[in-house]
Amino acid sequence: MRLIAFVICLIMMTVPLSGCLGGNDIETSEGNDIILEDTDDWPTYYVLTAGDLPACPGPNNDNLGRLYYVESDTNFQACMSTGWQVVQIGGSGSTLILNSAPILSSTVWMADDDMVADDGDGTYSRLLYIDWAAMDIDGTIASLGIDYDSDGTIDIPFSQNSGLFSDQTPVEAMNGDDYGGAFQIPFEVGNTIFQMEDYANIDQCSLIIQKSLIVMAIDDDGAVTYNPLVFDALGGFGMEYQPMTSWMLSGTGATAFNIPQADMDWVTGVSSSCLKIPQLSFVDHPDALTTGQTDNMAILTVDDPGDWATWVSMMDSDENFYIEGYCVSPGGIGLWLEDEDYTFSGVDEETPQAGEYWTVSEGGDFGVCDSSADTFRVALNFGNNRVTIETTMS
Repeated sequence: MRLIAFVICLIMMTVPLSGCLGGNDIETSEGNDIILEDTDDWPTYYVLTAGDLPACPGPNNDNLGRLYYVESDTNFQACMSTGWQVVQIGGSGSTLILNSAPILSSTVWMADDDMVADDGDGTYSRLLYIDWAAMDIDGTIASLGIDYDSDGTIDIPFSQNSGLFSDQTPVEAMNGDDYGGAFQIPFEVGNTIFQMEDYANIDQCSLIIQKSLIVMAIDDDGAVTYNPLVFDALGGFGMEYQPMTSWMLSGTGATAFNIPQADMDWVTGVSSSCLKIPQLSFVDHPDALTTGQTDNMAILTVDDPGDWATWVSMMDSDENFYIEGYCVSPGGIGLWLEDEDYTFSGVDEETPQAGEYWTVSEGGDFGVCDSSADTFRVALNFGNNRVTIETTMS
């Protein structure tokens, strides 16, 4: 009797669960039923012609907000409180108002390799002229200017919506020329570097440095228009790119353009088959500078000849390897020592080895260094290839 009673109780307990055994109901993880919206109530419909549209807004506003596609007119119409309205996006008759981004145009209209300024902190700036014009057809321009590091922030603002010249304080270029109204763009940012072999028939490895900046305009509703400008970082604006060889990078080129070490190692032959340029050291001669005309000036030592013989062989028949020296005053003015004397201490001056050196001296009647000079600069020339180094003088 007790067993029968237990079975009856168990059957009664499972009856409420019968609806959960099978069926197509969808439940949440908590066990609640999910009720799908009846597609008959979705406010998007289709009719053949505009004449087939129902009353709008209709009895009890039951059609208000519904969207119909009209096949014969190939458009959508929305039921508004004022009746059916064709939905048009864009154009003068737009029924959907969108903010238009500013219209912007800008170009680099002048720059060359002489337009370079020393920033006075170990870095340099490219000087260039940019023209621009910006307008906002449905509002006003809120801000406008140059983003030279492409981070989405204006670094050099423009004071007007169109113009030709910068409001920056004019600086003198390194060659002494003035470029009032030019923009000063840091050398060390915005560069993309490409490794090239035998570019422009120069028969050696080089780096091509593409500089980019963005002229950007922001309207009063926050819409932004970007106009990227690209040009040769080394030569400035033009239709070609000048190669930067390992010879050029032996000076200040590497630090001026913030060239990565991997690119330096490639172009100088450390991690590639590119030709290696000679590695040299240059120190002041221990002899004191006098008022005479034959003072010993400096000592130029070969630390590593690199591919010296190959560089010599690449020179044209009318070219020679030669050294030239300059006395440089504190103001940066260099006096070329026209008849300077170079005494080689080694076996063969045409193929010097590591540790061999030249003693550089004044040459006599022309180009005499005096006490106003504090730096001595020497240049080694292999045809069109040159390396320049300098040392302080006592």
